[in-house]
Amino acid sequence: MNARNHALRMAMGALAGITIGNAHAEVLTLIPVDDAYLSNSGAESDMTWNTAELDEFGYYGTIKRPLLKFDLSQIPAGANVISAHLTLQLTGIYGGQGHESSVWRMPNDAWTEETVTWNSYDQSGAVAIAVLAGTNEHGPRTWNISMSDWTSEADLLDHAVTFMVRWHDFDSGYETDGYYKANSFSSKEGTAAPTLTIEFENGCLADFNHDSFVNALDYDEFASLFEAGDLGADINHDSFVNALDYDEFASAFEAGC
Repeated sequence: MNARNHALRMAMGALAGITIGNAHAEVLTLIPVDDAYLSNSGAESDMTWNTAELDEFGYYGTIKRPLLKFDLSQIPAGANVISAHLTLQLTGIYGGQGHESSVWRMPNDAWTEETVTWNSYDQSGAVAIAVLAGTNEHGPRTWNISMSDWTSEADLLDHAVTFMVRWHDFDSGYETDGYYKANSFSSKEGTAAPTLTIEFENGCLADFNHDSFVNALDYDEFASLFEAGDLGADINHDSFVNALDYDEFASAFEAGC
């Protein structure tokens, strides 16, 4: 056992079962670092990437889906996300009244608005995390994101999340149902940029498993990732796993938070 491991093991005896309190909630509102819409119409290569509108469209085989990526690097390591709300400014409606739309968490953050297309973007693995009823009024549309469905921990680790908006008609069971329906939303280049509002608690860095205790379980989970060189142990978010991360975790662990 090296000196670092020995010091942490000694600290565990004093810290066993320490309960964390006095969490401080903060609210952060973000605008997308990239936003675009995907279209399977065949004309996608002709679309300008900096369009002022994000189109949501569904009519039989023709589909358009807004795509938005947010930078989460301002949320500190170990934070606990309490709630999240995605808001888009609805600027145009055609046949969209009464049709539900949904937000999907996308695993693929490797895209930019300048180059993304329907064919280039991997849409597999999407998970529905919010549903919103249709409307016939222009204005802000807000999806309340289900924290039980959004795997925010994974997105906080890689500092980014991508959401997709699409039609979600439960009665028909599929996205296009023979009704011509289209919505237009302002993009970040438009009159009112989309926003992602996140409420979170500043977490205790040493509470590695987020169970509100600092104990051997946190040490073992961190140590396992650290020894494997896994970026989950990249405490300081510099894209490396090294002594700097170990020392930062150790300092927090020895202090009980």
